[in-house]
Amino acid sequence: MTEHPDATLRARREATIQTHIAAENRRDAEATLATMHEAHYDVVPWGLVIDGRDKVREFLEGYFAMMPAIQTEATRFYHADDALIVETRTVGTHEGEINGIPANGRPFEVNAVGIFTFDGERLLGEKVLSDMLSLIQQIDPEADPTSG
Repeated sequence: MTEHPDATLRARREATIQTHIAAENRRDAEATLATMHEAHYDVVPWGLVIDGRDKVREFLEGYFAMMPAIQTEATRFYHADDALIVETRTVGTHEGEINGIPANGRPFEVNAVGIFTFDGERLLGEKVLSDMLSLIQQIDPEADPTSG
């Protein structure tokens, strides 16, 4: 039987994720990578799996350029034996091309879930599940969500 993380471990994991999100909000790829023992992102809405520090750095730098005016906050934490599941809320304006939609300055708010895997206190990776349909509808109200 696997033991559930104790309160100290839970708090350390939450602190790691808060540091990780703060680094992303500053658009600091190196600081984001510094929170991770292993560099791995699985971005489900875009069908991307990125492994390795160099590839994750490249992904983060591209993401930060595509979405330069966003802020993400963790709104709720759920603890598992080897993971921290985090509900997030991201707000921003559409200032970079997203899914072929040119920047238009429209505001948006997107809810997501991040599944952060851990080995003890060491962050191994992040799986992102976000509401891309809502994002597309907010930045391009004329878009056909069934195309594409």
